Amino acid sequence: MESEKGVDKMRNKIRNKMGNNGTNILVDFIKLLENGDEHNVIIEVGESTIMQPFKVHSTVLCYRCPYLYDEFKKLTISNDDNIRIIQKPQISDKIFDIIIKYIYGATVNLEKLKLLFQTNNLKALQNYCNDIIAKHPNLIFESNDFNTLPEAALVSIIQRDDLQLEESKVWDYVIQWGISQNKTLPSDVDDWIDKDFQILKIHCNNFYPIFDIFKFPVKILWKNRDGFDPKVFWNLCDQKINVVVVAKVKDTDEILGGYNPIGWNSNLRNQYSKPDDSFIFSLKNGNIKNSILSRVKVPSKAIYNNSYEAACFGNDLYGSQSFFICRIEGYEKLIRKRTGLFSIDDYEVFQISERKNI
Repeated sequence: MESEKGVDKMRNKIRNKMGNNGTNILVDFIKLLENGDEHNVIIEVGESTIMQPFKVHSTVLCYRCPYLYDEFKKLTISNDDNIRIIQKPQISDKIFDIIIKYIYGATVNLEKLKLLFQTNNLKALQNYCNDIIAKHPNLIFESNDFNTLPEAALVSIIQRDDLQLEESKVWDYVIQWGISQNKTLPSDVDDWIDKDFQILKIHCNNFYPIFDIFKFPVKILWKNRDGFDPKVFWNLCDQKINVVVVAKVKDTDEILGGYNPIGWNSNLRNQYSKPDDSFIFSLKNGNIKNSILSRVKVPSKAIYNNSYEAACFGNDLYGSQSFFICRIEGYEKLIRKRTGLFSIDDYEVFQISERKNI
């Protein structure tokens, strides 16, 4: 909501321009909550026999929590002081304390937040928390306690389509979280053996279906058995969208490739296509640290439609027969140590298509 964005923007300005004074203002908001000064709403939570009251303000709820403000507007029950009372017996006082302190002070205690995701009957509040995290992911992902987050909580957060964090960064955080779950893994990834990678894979197993590459089925468009002739590539791959190219470099452990979301088009012969989100990559077997992801930086040089060559990612990575060429021009990084021509053992082209029943 625009009103909520406005309040968040105001808080950020306070922090940026006023430094410690801005922090003091946020502390004052928390004191306002704790003291209950000038409150006009009481929210009672917990079991009906021992309900815990929270004295709050409808104006704050209006801008910071539409869910509770809607509850306030529906109410006609008031006490003798004409203060409206909202009763939520299904919410524990500990969990509600987490929520209301974020609403007032924009702070969250990650250790306490675990309580919320361990309670299965509070989906509405879980979704509310996830709404906040989706807009402000650093609250969780940059927290010192991030690695202690329960798996179910992390899954519920990263499966959000509106999470304001690049998927590649989310995957980095998932790997960080997975490594932290097993203290026997060597601290230096260069020292890992196959068994260590399998351990990490097990810990991250529930996250795989969330990422696009696992959400969507893959159709093989081209394999080495079809031959290296560019004509074959064009016959099989012309105007296919969401295409992934994977090549094995001869006599090395390198796997190179790229992603082309709009495909190659024979009708645009000797012309560039201009996707914003294509990328090229280099993988090293057994060594995550040396892998490279290079996103497009000059869309006008990202994809080249050359009928005499196959899978041209501009001038940065393209193939002809059993040779590929690597340079740096339209993408962020060079994905090999050296530019120029190199031989490949094999390469394949895949198309990722959306599964209809997702």
